[in-house]
Amino acid sequence: MVNQKFVILSLVTVGILVGCVSENIPTEKPATPTNTAVTPSLTSVPTETKTPLPTATIFLTPLPTLSRQHTFEQLFMSENICDAPCWWGIIPGVSSWPETKQFIEQFSTLSYGVHETGGVKHITSAQFSETYMWYVGNPIPNRDSSTTVYLEVQNNIVTAMEIGPELVWNFFPVFKLLETHGRPDEVLIGVSEYDIGPPMYYARIFLLYEDKHLLTSYGFSGSGPTNPQSICLHEYGEGYMYLWSPDTKLNFDFSQLNPLDDFSELSPEIFYERFKDRSNKCLEVSEDAWK
Repeated sequence: MVNQKFVILSLVTVGILVGCVSENIPTEKPATPTNTAVTPSLTSVPTETKTPLPTATIFLTPLPTLSRQHTFEQLFMSENICDAPCWWGIIPGVSSWPETKQFIEQFSTLSYGVHETGGVKHITSAQFSETYMWYVGNPIPNRDSSTTVYLEVQNNIVTAMEIGPELVWNFFPVFKLLETHGRPDEVLIGVSEYDIGPPMYYARIFLLYEDKHLLTSYGFSGSGPTNPQSICLHEYGEGYMYLWSPDTKLNFDFSQLNPLDDFSELSPEIFYERFKDRSNKCLEVSEDAWK
């Protein structure tokens, strides 16, 4: 009887030990035949990390801060002339914002930096973009003031610019714009009853170059009333220039404008021929334009 109990106990003990050992020894699976001609390798391949393409921010070469004299030489002495849509080497649709911002920061002795507008201004119809203000020292001699260049940025690319009137007047007065870009596609006039402040009549003339994605305006005024009303170009007037990428649409209400030749004899061709001569600064417009 004792021997039978001992045998049973021994068998139970051996079973427990075998179970414990089998838990700690990995079960070896039979090798699976591999046909290298048709079976892909089972070697694990590290997951590819999708890294964004490097932007100019990473590889920007530091630029020296230019003195006031060198700033005038590089900006205001026409060293950065380029074909529209382009201003001072900044090309809408091409120039990255990091590169553009670094370019601006060279001119700290004459530039007052760039500041985001907080989404209150959009040059194009893009819904998701940021707009920055670049305060530039006034190029007019003995003027201690600044003018503004607005830059719209989308996906880290400059997509459009609005150039302030002092810069437009100095770099592209009407005769110079026509000399540089030729005959505009359209010459438009913007006036309303609110542009009459007796005895003064005011108007804005817009020159549109569709293929160059360029729109410029100039301020005109004259004393009246007369019919036709004679108005002349403002010196350092209300001119603005808009430049935008071919991939975007300018956020501008053209419905408020009319072709100039609706109220004058000046078709785009006649306007071009007359105003490319820098001595011509006045034109006659029917008083009906203000009604």
